[in-house]
Amino acid sequence: MPLSSMFAALSVSKGSDVMILNLEDILSPHTNQDDTPFGWKEQPMKGPPLEEPLCIKDSLQPQFSFHSPPLSATVADADSEDDLPSLGQLFKGEIGACPISPIKEAPPPQANLLEQIQQFVQPPPQLSPESRASLQSASNTKMFLELIRLLCQSGTFAVIDNQLCEYSGIFWRRLTPKEAMIAIRQWMSQHLDNGILLSIRQLRELLDMLTTDPELIWDPRDFQSRKLLVNCNDGVYDVMTGEILPSSPAYGFFSFVNVSVHDVGTGSHKFFDLFTRSAFNGSQEQVCLALELLGILISNVNLKKFFVFYGPSHTGKSQFGVFLQKLVGEQFAVSLTSIDDLGGTWTTGSMMEKRLCTCLDIPDQFLSQRVVSIVKQLAGDDPIRGERKYKDAVTFFPETVLVFATNHPLKVPNVTEQQAFLNRMVVLPFDNPIPEDKQIPQLFEHLLDEIPYIVGQAIQAVKNLADRNFVLTEVLPATNAVYCLQEAARNEDAFAVARFIRECCTFSESDEEATNDLYLDFIGFCHTQNLHACSKIDLPRKILELFPALTSSKRVHGEDRRGIHGIALKRNVKEYNDTLLPSKGV
Repeated sequence: MPLSSMFAALSVSKGSDVMILNLEDILSPHTNQDDTPFGWKEQPMKGPPLEEPLCIKDSLQPQFSFHSPPLSATVADADSEDDLPSLGQLFKGEIGACPISPIKEAPPPQANLLEQIQQFVQPPPQLSPESRASLQSASNTKMFLELIRLLCQSGTFAVIDNQLCEYSGIFWRRLTPKEAMIAIRQWMSQHLDNGILLSIRQLRELLDMLTTDPELIWDPRDFQSRKLLVNCNDGVYDVMTGEILPSSPAYGFFSFVNVSVHDVGTGSHKFFDLFTRSAFNGSQEQVCLALELLGILISNVNLKKFFVFYGPSHTGKSQFGVFLQKLVGEQFAVSLTSIDDLGGTWTTGSMMEKRLCTCLDIPDQFLSQRVVSIVKQLAGDDPIRGERKYKDAVTFFPETVLVFATNHPLKVPNVTEQQAFLNRMVVLPFDNPIPEDKQIPQLFEHLLDEIPYIVGQAIQAVKNLADRNFVLTEVLPATNAVYCLQEAARNEDAFAVARFIRECCTFSESDEEATNDLYLDFIGFCHTQNLHACSKIDLPRKILELFPALTSSKRVHGEDRRGIHGIALKRNVKEYNDTLLPSKGV
């Protein structure tokens, strides 16, 4: 091809920011008599800027690949420019213009796989001859509008919360402005034969027009991932029917499981069986709950719950948490180094499109009120507002599963008033410590090798969960894994009273002490021993609860004073009676 024809696709006027394009015969595959393709005319590189067509590749077929026979489809031009579909029509399936149509009911399993896939795949439309002819003298803005039309028709781009998103062939992802310009250039290089090169300024203008185009803007609520579908790296697995569906942008997935849809349920499971036996000490209920958690993560089910791995050290909590991160994909997970990070300014906004958030080392200290509030929001189903660094705040529906791990009961402030928090909390106990010499280093890597089998087990578990109306297996009540300040205070009071009676008092059926005298000595004892002292009213009740052989007395030593019968302060007794009465549970 002559050099002049190679450069004829794009001309820029000297001293002007306007790029002049002649878009004649777009999409036309014919050749002229001089064998110049697409109607190009050889002209000398002199005189005014050349006006040559913007050439589009013969097909805008998506670059998706499936484990299936090759597909064939006929591409027909629209009758008029008005007949061209909008992006909303493409995604809603009102016309067959999307590269892969919205979800349809799958055919019976005995149907041919090619037929199953073909009913989901539609050829993209091309511009009509009338539309192509109208662009012969297109301005820069008109050219941008035409590019936007083509980008809409591709089914590859959408705008959510003022941000351009791109479908990769497996899942959607949000693009930064720089990523968006790169994605547009890549799309143009794949689908426009002329290889148009836009300047940075022109790309920014095009991006601004894209993100404000009504046909591309979608409500986030219409973009929720479909539950009970597992998005694999080469197709979609239907949990309830066991059918395999081709990947499609219509599902709205923002993540995927890196396993072949055809390998689900197969492969080795030696290390997974070993892990479940050791970590859960053979408890089938704990294994079932662990698989239900896995199934929830990969099948896009949201239950208004968060999970707590609870138990002593060296029980496998962290190994299982890291495995969850790797299974979901680290780009789709948030790992917090501190639970306080959950209350950070930018953390909530970063949860958007993240499937998993973990904090695998919650210390033995009280959670802040803000952290408790954020947990309840992220484990709910109401829209929440998130701040994003250097970006506008966004309101979104949370789809993030929260997983925490701790060696201690969670310390929740005002826990008796946090019933909503406790209702959302699901406890998975890890109660079998493994000696260090018997631990398997980097156990999660062995579990990753067995993902196909584990995913199959998780799918079966979540299917059973759906059949039970999504009622999770309860292994340990949430209250058993939460530190109760009132109960702890009662225990501290009991310990202090028991020590005082045993160390400062004697027991005798003929002795008795007034409550006032006992309390004065009790206060001094607690101060010197750094113990918590209960109130004067609670002291006699605690003594009688801990030492049931003692009794209350309305008159002590013949005086109108209340006290305890059967006890005396050692300082008031010349010869101590060291025979201690049996105490109750302390």
